[in-house]
Amino acid sequence: MRLTAASVALFFVLAGALRADLTFTITRKRTGGASVAGRDSTSKFFLKGDKLKMERADRVVILDFRAGTLQMLDQRSKTVSAGRIELAKSGAKSGKEKIETQETHQSKTIGENEARELTLATTLDSPELERAAMRIRMEMSCWVVQGSAGIKELSDFYRRNGARIPWKDLGGDGDSSIEDAIASLESAVSALPAVPVLEVITLKPADGGLAQGKLQATPAQATKIREAMAELDATIQKGGPEAETAARSLAIMNAVVAPERRLDDSGALFEITLESSGFSTQPIPDSVFAIPVGYTPKSSGDTSK
Repeated sequence: MRLTAASVALFFVLAGALRADLTFTITRKRTGGASVAGRDSTSKFFLKGDKLKMERADRVVILDFRAGTLQMLDQRSKTVSAGRIELAKSGAKSGKEKIETQETHQSKTIGENEARELTLATTLDSPELERAAMRIRMEMSCWVVQGSAGIKELSDFYRRNGARIPWKDLGGDGDSSIEDAIASLESAVSALPAVPVLEVITLKPADGGLAQGKLQATPAQATKIREAMAELDATIQKGGPEAETAARSLAIMNAVVAPERRLDDSGALFEITLESSGFSTQPIPDSVFAIPVGYTPKSSGDTSK
């Protein structure tokens, strides 16, 4: 049979129609630690075909994987920034980070689903921590499910588009190095043949050395820590565009070495919980992915920075 342009177009329309729409919510909560872990938040996700929309507080991200477009909306200023998905930085440092994945063979019921536990871990990558000779480990206890309504649709979406999702743009507002590490873990999770419904992320010193709730450094390491913190403080005092980044990096170092810092029984500096719920496959109108009337362009080009 000879395929015409019209029949090919019809095929793609029908293929898209067979993909169920999906709406769900991810609730992020932090316990312990400093503000570097980010604030508590609730994000609502809408998936339709190869489009994804995330709403959180005043921020909206719209991704169209077929068109390759990324749009970020600021609902306070009524502005929109447009870019390309392939230019968006997911937070993963292509091959530099190592993600350790292991199945614990533990299971439990979450909602109506039988979930099994996987653990993932990586070492936090931060120039400031490297200069101070400090190694921080991020660990994730990830409970995943398969096969139930909504879960299958999300799994199919990740299978088609997971490698191109700019995870950091969908993440929280914590320290950039923390969000980079979380983005790397989320990218690894999306490649699994299952979907996470509960993720518990902890941050802890990688090499132990803990006593009375703080990091015990060698004299040489203590010198490097003081030098790195002094350098960050000098950058903060100068002001300018680098001051905010320096302040966040200094905050995470303080969270690690502060004498009053008390760890929980697991040795974690703080914990972030991500819980997915409210899965619905009810139809989503196309208008959900449209830019509201009255929004003005903020800038052009790459919006991933």
